[in-house]
Amino acid sequence: MSGAPGATGGYSGSSYGREGRGGGAAGPPRSFEERAQAKEQMMASVRESSQQERRVYVGNLSYDVKWHHLKDFMRQ
Repeated sequence: MSGAPGATGGYSGSSYGREGRGGGAAGPPRSFEERAQAKEQMMASVRESSQQERRVYVGNLSYDVKWHHLKDFMRQ
């Protein structure tokens, strides 16, 4: 290891930024329909994952509290 910038690490020896955005090889431009379909798939993936990650702990409730009442209250 010589200690010179880029000698054994960093960005100069990597392919960072060489292939354009997204890291893939540049191919023919995609059509509007292909881009729209890819966007919808990405948004569906985000919706699925975000639904699983939203959790709130609510404690110290009376046993008389029903789930649907709590759910309605939290929507307000």
